[in-house]
Amino acid sequence: MVYVVNELVTNVLKHAEPDDNGMRPTSLLVTRVKDGISAIVSDRDPRPPIERVAKDSDESGRGWALVQALCGAVSTGTTTLGKDVWVFIPTDNEAAA
Repeated sequence: MVYVVNELVTNVLKHAEPDDNGMRPTSLLVTRVKDGISAIVSDRDPRPPIERVAKDSDESGRGWALVQALCGAVSTGTTTLGKDVWVFIPTDNEAAA
């Protein structure tokens, strides 16, 4: 879970367009739900995440693919302020949370 949330927030910092003050306002909501954990990262850039195909020698470009692989479900959607990226990570027991 920590890796997924870190990757989503890092993607905002690296890829979202800054506002007029050079900031990238972001919100994070993590919730324990039945059978897992849900996280929503919101930012003001309406562009969806883009999955890139990284070469073996590339030092970046794998994050979105890893998020999709680690989560039970992933969704993105535009909002009146930008976009939301939602993930669900299933857990087998409390220790996994």
